[in-house]
Amino acid sequence: YEVIAEIKQMDEAIPLLCLSPQCDMKEVVRLMKAGVHDVLQLPLGKEVFLHSLKQAIHLYRLSQKVFYLERQQNWQGELSGIIGNSPQMRE
Repeated sequence: YEVIAEIKQMDEAIPLLCLSPQCDMKEVVRLMKAGVHDVLQLPLGKEVFLHSLKQAIHLYRLSQKVFYLERQQNWQGELSGIIGNSPQMRE
């Protein structure tokens, strides 16, 4: 769990995959609460691994886009600065 916490301190949005030879449901829940995106039980097929990896990459790219857009719009949790600024919207 220390490694998970250290990685999440570097980048909280990075989705982590955990590969384990055996994992009960309680352990899966603990790992996910610690920040793991997906827990895969070994042995696993190539297709399962690639699917999970692609999903993790997609999630990370989306989170980076949201981060970028929030910074670009100077997001403060409100829509007042986004909606209704054009003359057409004010009419």
